[in-house]
Amino acid sequence: LFTSSEYTTLTLFLMVMVSGIVAFLGKFLGGFLSILNTRILHKLLPDAGIDLRTGNYIFGTVTLLLSAILLTFTGHIPFLCFLGILCFHAAMPVTLFELYCILPDRPGFAMGLSTVMLFLGYLPHEFFSLSALPASVILFTLTLLATACMVFSLWFYRKAIHNNNVQGG
Repeated sequence: LFTSSEYTTLTLFLMVMVSGIVAFLGKFLGGFLSILNTRILHKLLPDAGIDLRTGNYIFGTVTLLLSAILLTFTGHIPFLCFLGILCFHAAMPVTLFELYCILPDRPGFAMGLSTVMLFLGYLPHEFFSLSALPASVILFTLTLLATACMVFSLWFYRKAIHNNNVQGG
C-alpha cells in the first residue's frame, strides 16, 4: 500500500507501526461500535426487527465494503488507507462473536477456527506467485468475497429466525 519512492525508511517504519496500532484499534473498537450501531438502528427502525446479531452483520458488511473501497482506491493517501485498515479490522469482533454464538460451549475452538481460516487465506500467497495481478485487485476481490460471505450469513440467519418464529419455536 505504501510503495511510493518518496517515502524514507523512517517514514515507512512509522507507517508500518501506525498500521499495526490502527489494526489493533479496529479490532478493539469493532465490538463496541457494532453494539452502538445495533442500538442506533434499533431506535431508528424499531419495527425492522434488528437484534444484536442482525446489527452485527450490517456493521460487518458496511465496514468490509468501506475497507475494500478505501484500501483499493486510496492506498496512496495514508490517512484514508489507515481508515481502511481500521474498518477492515473492525469486522473481526463480529465474526468472533458469531462463531462464539454458534459454538457457545467451545469458545477456544471458535477462536481457533477463525485463526485457521486466516491461515488458509494466507497459504496461496506462500505457494503461488500472485505478482501477475496487482495487490490491490487481489485485496479488493478477497474483501468483496468476505463481504459476500457476511451478507449470505445475514440472509441465512434471518431466514432461520423467521422459520423458527413461524414454527412456533
